[in-house]
Parts: sequence; structure tokens; C-alpha cells
Amino acid sequence: MTDPASPHPSSRAAIRPPALPEPPRSAEVALRSSQLVSLVLVIGLLIGGGTLGFLGLTRTDAAAQPTGTSSEGLSAMLAVAVPALGVAALVVVFVAPMVMARAARKRWESRADDEAAMGRVYQGFVSMSVVQGAALEGPGFLGAVSTYLTGNWMLLLATLGSVVALAVLFPRAARIESWIDEVTGGGVDEVTPDQEGRDP
Repeated sequence: MTDPASPHPSSRAAIRPPALPEPPRSAEVALRSSQLVSLVLVIGLLIGGGTLGFLGLTRTDAAAQPTGTSSEGLSAMLAVAVPALGVAALVVVFVAPMVMARAARKRWESRADDEAAMGRVYQGFVSMSVVQGAALEGPGFLGAVSTYLTGNWMLLLATLGSVVALAVLFPRAARIESWIDEVTGGGVDEVTPDQEGRDP
């Protein structure tokens, strides 16, 4: 006899965890996905950071920063926090690719299926691009928010620096080629978007 409080067997069968997205099937798909994510981060930083910075710089002095010890302490704290977060972001940008490439190389060396293994290599490049972009976006937004709170335009330089760094690290065919060679040891002859159409 079934417990009336328990869910119907058919309803239990219908409840399934969401399926994980499949890894990219080609270097082109991985590159386009990474470029889309980076572009969204840059646009969000330009719109959000630019709006906050503009509001912070155009408010009157009385509205921008009330006098008092607490506001002075906030300004001093943000003047230290923004550069510190920028340095931490740069560390992540340089260290994360090495750590993630090492982990991807171990998965590649223990592969059981070439097609699935290459998909994980492509996914590793997308993940690395997301980590780098998110790390750079942090100090950019903090600089914009700090400018909005204090009216200090110099803190907005962190936002400008983040936008420039995101543009420099924008995913390109050469970067994914380098990633594939580093992870696979150069043992895969992968055709990237820039190479398509040039072969006879």
C-alpha cells in the first residue's frame, strides 16, 4: 500500500535535475562564446560604470559628500580598496590561466574519448575567459561606485583600466590556438576561424 503523502511515481520520474550544458564542439564555437561573454562584460562596465561615474562627478559638493569624520574615513578606505582590488584582479588574470591550463592538461592526458576530451579543452578556454573577465570587472565597478559615493574622479581610473584590460584580453583566434597547444602539447591540428577558407 502506498503512502498517500508520498509523491506519485510518475511525478518522481518527471522531476529531474537540469542537464549540464554540453562542451563546445569546435574551437570556433568556444571562441565565439568567449567573445560574447567578454563583450557583455565590457558593455555592462561601460554603461553601469559610466553612469555611476557621471552621476558622482556632476552632483553638487554638498550632495556628493557630506562633511564629517565618517565620510572622510569612507574616502580613505575606498582610496586603498580600489587599487588593492585592482592588484588582486591582475594576479588572478595572470595566475588563473596557468592553474586552469595545468588542470585541463591533466584531464587531457587521462582522456578516454578524443571528441569528448577536445570539448573539455574548448570549455576550459571559455571558463578561463570568464574568470579573467569577471576578475577585471570587479575593480572597474568598485571604482565607479566609489566615484559615485565620494565624487573623487581619480577612482574612476580603475573603471577605465578595467575596460582597457578587457579589450587587451578580448578572446582572439591566436589565444585559443595557444590554449589548445598548451593543453594538448601541440598534438592536435585544430582549424580555427581565422584559418578557415585559407586552405586549398
